[in-house]
Amino acid sequence: MSVTHQELGSRYATAVHLPARGQTVVLQCMGKIWKTKMVFQRGHRWFLSGGWSKFVHGNGLRVG
Repeated sequence: MSVTHQELGSRYATAVHLPARGQTVVLQCMGKIWKTKMVFQRGHRWFLSGGWSKFVHGNGLRVG
């Protein structure tokens, strides 16, 4: 299964601290860094894209 993006939950996505447009997001885990893109789609949904799949595979994440 290929994981190319991660939707941010609607409660988090509506938080005041999110930007009005997409930008680069840096994820850190165990001393490593992955750059992803935060994108706004469909009028109200935020997703992490770009480097998200590398972050998933680099950390052995699985659905569930």
